[in-house]
Amino acid sequence: EIINDRKAGTAASYEGAKKSFIKCTGFSEADGFMVTKDIIHKWVQTMTDENKSKATIGIYLRSCRVVVKECISRGFISQSEYPFSDRDAEKVSIPKGKSRRQECLSVEQMTELYEIFTKKDYPESWGKVYNKGLHISLGLFLFQYLGNGMNLADVARITYNTHYIQNNEKSLLFNRKKTKDRTDDDSEVIVPVIPALKRIMDEIAEPYEKDERLFPFILKGATTEEDCRVRIAQENQNIRKRMAKLTKHLGWKVSPSPTWCRHSFATNLAHQGVPMQYISDAMGHKAGKSVTMLYINMYPHEKQMEYNGLLLNIPSNKKQKSDLDSILKSLSEADKKKLIKMILSES
Repeated sequence: EIINDRKAGTAASYEGAKKSFIKCTGFSEADGFMVTKDIIHKWVQTMTDENKSKATIGIYLRSCRVVVKECISRGFISQSEYPFSDRDAEKVSIPKGKSRRQECLSVEQMTELYEIFTKKDYPESWGKVYNKGLHISLGLFLFQYLGNGMNLADVARITYNTHYIQNNEKSLLFNRKKTKDRTDDDSEVIVPVIPALKRIMDEIAEPYEKDERLFPFILKGATTEEDCRVRIAQENQNIRKRMAKLTKHLGWKVSPSPTWCRHSFATNLAHQGVPMQYISDAMGHKAGKSVTMLYINMYPHEKQMEYNGLLLNIPSNKKQKSDLDSILKSLSEADKKKLIKMILSES
């Protein structure tokens, strides 16, 4: 009943937890609702023996916890029989996955990846077919990062909508998929199209066509939620494997996955002093119809471009202006007067 009431991705997690529980404990429906702490401890021990990761065990136990709470609310078991607790040593403690603080690439690393993308600097020994796929995967990885750390599910669905045209192709707008699964309010996200992002779109996105998807090759025409989930998972795996091979080639001791893009976006902007309010809003952490206008009023397009421009170390107008200021300051008073006289005569 709970599985059927969930979205496709979440339902798959519950289904996986159910199958694992039955396999590891030998539990059957004939046993009723007496899922005690001892039974769950047995389940956890078996999963540990099978080398299941803490993250997977945690996901499965959280699914189990939802079911137990539902059983309590329906009166099938009493509150005193609740088997989970982080404080009671005799009860089941749900393990936390490893910290994501290390799941981050620096601005310098992201810039190196972007330069590889623009130059298509891939080892010839890997072959043209593989490198073509790698180019697309690297482009999607960078698009996620520069696109306010958007999830791959959002990348798969983002379109050339009315907002894009009305704003002269200077920003994209989408409704965050993960939030739509959790709340009735839409969480709109505005992404400024900085030059690097536009370069990526020109390379791997489909040409503009009103209301059409930028990257239709991800979903490949899938219509059901389940089919969409499968296609997105496959693309995610493609990116993960290709990025692992590329970073190993570069001598990096990390294997970044698409989920790193979101954390890298937030971390790199925070380290450069960008307001946390902007970072939070840019990532779609708020929901509500009035948020978009408030966001635009607080952070006009120029400010969005300035902040997101910090995500890569590439030449910018700001750098060019700084160079010009340095040149002007180095001129003598006599040279400055000559320059002003020349400009006035030209005008």
